[in-house]
Amino acid sequence: MKNMARALSALLFLSLLFLAGCGLPTVTYLYPPLDMTVDSNIVKVHNNSNNYEASEGINQTFKGIELFYRVYQNESTASAALATLGSLADTYSSDPESFIAIATNDTYRFLRLRNSKTTIAPLLALAATDDNDYYLNLNSATDWTLTDSSNTSVFTDGSTIIRDLDTSTSNTSFYLKDFMAGDDDFNGSTINTGDTVYIVFFSISFGVDQTTVGQTVYSVPYIPTTYASY
Repeated sequence: MKNMARALSALLFLSLLFLAGCGLPTVTYLYPPLDMTVDSNIVKVHNNSNNYEASEGINQTFKGIELFYRVYQNESTASAALATLGSLADTYSSDPESFIAIATNDTYRFLRLRNSKTTIAPLLALAATDDNDYYLNLNSATDWTLTDSSNTSVFTDGSTIIRDLDTSTSNTSFYLKDFMAGDDDFNGSTINTGDTVYIVFFSISFGVDQTTVGQTVYSVPYIPTTYASY
């Protein structure tokens, strides 16, 4: 009888594990940003306020927007990368976590833009109900900034936008164009300061699920129709 009881207990335990693995999704759906455009030296992004969930009260899953980028020396390579992002987005339209994993892997190597004073995600922290435009300013002579519609920095501590470099001695300020072969965020050979590079961007909504133990939640990406010449 004891052996039978142990067998039944083990079977029940395995059944519960199976049901947990095959049940309903464990994370909340997030809408992608409502809009993202690349125009000259400005990237504009607009939150989708449908990410507000009344039942979550003050503890919203949605935390803000993340911006990803990669720099290319060759324009045709940048164009191909933008097309590839579109194909990946279509393939993983119901699986944003897989899209992010693939877009940031060793093949495509897109990186999130960095705040110069903190690495905390998301880059653009917003209320879920926020319905304003925000602007990434690709300044050519000073550090990049992230501002609201009144041209006020969204970083109260004076932070700016920098490159996401971990394994390079290149300067992290974009405007210096210190792009070298082997840089984490650069596809090309070392360039001269006055050369033009091409930067592909995409954005996602970022959140932390309230029904799990802090599980990260991503939306599907918003991919602009063009890249920046910089």
